[in-house]
Amino acid sequence: MQYPATNVYPPVQDAQDGLFIAYSGDHMRTVAKGNYIVKETNAQVTGWNSREQFPSYDGQLRQNVYGHLASGSNMVSYWHWHTLHYGQETYWRGILGQDLEPNRSM
Repeated sequence: MQYPATNVYPPVQDAQDGLFIAYSGDHMRTVAKGNYIVKETNAQVTGWNSREQFPSYDGQLRQNVYGHLASGSNMVSYWHWHTLHYGQETYWRGILGQDLEPNRSM
């Protein structure tokens, strides 16, 4: 079964204005001719090194989910459930940190 899906990594903090999510949703609804799923989006900070780790403000991830759902997404999943312990994507944080304990993103 094929289901249209996209990855959306919007900006955070003051750079977040909702446009990126809205445009992504408009594009996917046009391509899919209906609803779609978001298979990857920000769980916490993203980046390839520790110098550019800008966490979302409190409540921004929740706003992102509401934006995805309002734009026609039937599902939103995150990259990753827990932060990787090694490798290139160590700095792309998951819902849980490296200690696997609940944190402010939950």
